[in-house]
Amino acid sequence: MNTLYTRIVLFSVVIVLVSFASAFFAANFAYSHTLTENYELKMEKVGAALSKLGEQMTNSPSSVDELLDSLSKLGYQLYVIDEAGHIKTYGRAFDDVSLTPEIIDTVLKGGTYQGMRTHKQNWFVPTVFENRLELSYGTPAELAGERHALFVRPDMVQQTEEVRILVAVLLIGTFVISLVLIAIKTRYLVRPLHRLTDATMKLENGNYDVQLDITRKDEIGVLARRFTRMAAVLGQVDAMQKQFVANVSHEIQSPLTSIRGLARQLLDHPLPPEQERKYLQIIDDESSRLSGLGRQLLTLAALERGKEALKHAPFRLDEQLRQIIIVQEPQWGEKNLQLNLELEEVVIHGDPGLLHQVWSNLLSNGIKFTEPGGQLHIKCRKLLHEVEVIFSDTGEGIPEEALPYLFDRFYKYDKRKGNAHGTGLGLSIVKRIVELHEGTIRATNNTGAGAAFSVRLPVREI
Repeated sequence: MNTLYTRIVLFSVVIVLVSFASAFFAANFAYSHTLTENYELKMEKVGAALSKLGEQMTNSPSSVDELLDSLSKLGYQLYVIDEAGHIKTYGRAFDDVSLTPEIIDTVLKGGTYQGMRTHKQNWFVPTVFENRLELSYGTPAELAGERHALFVRPDMVQQTEEVRILVAVLLIGTFVISLVLIAIKTRYLVRPLHRLTDATMKLENGNYDVQLDITRKDEIGVLARRFTRMAAVLGQVDAMQKQFVANVSHEIQSPLTSIRGLARQLLDHPLPPEQERKYLQIIDDESSRLSGLGRQLLTLAALERGKEALKHAPFRLDEQLRQIIIVQEPQWGEKNLQLNLELEEVVIHGDPGLLHQVWSNLLSNGIKFTEPGGQLHIKCRKLLHEVEVIFSDTGEGIPEEALPYLFDRFYKYDKRKGNAHGTGLGLSIVKRIVELHEGTIRATNNTGAGAAFSVRLPVREI
């Protein structure tokens, strides 16, 4: 099964093997360039010592044989050739005794032969471990009064037997223990991912109550904390969507019920013309309300696309506010409201159409909730890096308990007049438009009476 656990274990084993092979070749390379010289010097000293001892045993050939045999038992392989071509070997036999006559003749005439230096390095088996005569050290020696060619090399099987067993046990033990520890550690690493997979399956089934280990300080702990926060946010979004659907259904069902009931009344029971006209006016109002709700829902859907819904352009904000005031003159003039304007000349970069909707909504709310003969104050001023627009009125103000929820979708409160016919989407649309412009909006109550809405938008260089 191609699981993450299996892959991590296999990759770890491959890493161990590659590391071992790399270390082996590195050691072999170091040996071929540094240790060969030391090996040749050591063999040169052994050969010189044997030659000296052989000279001291001129009259006793048997003593020379005993000496060489004793030396072979100490871990050396000896190959001796006299001038007549007679050969004697001491110690473990060579696997390959091929040696050219020129080499033998050179040593008999007093020269030396350094086999390891003259032969190419084998990258897979160090030369010191190759049991071949041509990789020995050759030196002339006077043994029992006769000139001989003495070839000597260490018997690595005899000299390193215990070390080889120790190294083998060490390598095998290290590999096995490493493999076990890798398997255990990998299972420990993969376990949180299994839990994360289970949590993902819960999210797929709509269960956002996810419990993960968020106390870890490593990357998995960071992932667990972020996943937990994501699950919580998705849970909130899901709850908001369900509430939104419920609210939309209610807002749509209410006018439809009224329209259907009144239509049936008109169809089933003839009414006087005045009563009939009254019912038709209610149907028209409810239809307008339903149409407005549809438009606002489409606007919200468009705004959910994010900043791609914006069409930026530079424009005079103070001029846009004046246009909106002129357009809504019939509404505030009918209530005989007094408008106080403080509009500084300000040029901003934003979506003129969407921001027009913001100011229209805020002005309409101010007109709607201000008593006849009251006042509306509209201020536009430029700050250091922002522009601030304030709409304030002298109406009844906003209940304190309603302020935290004022910009929520479909939120309506009953205290302010005219609110029963609203959809509860206007201020949420206003807030979304302001946020898309990277601005802020805040609602407060005035000290004396009435409410104030403050909008701040960043001013960018054009």
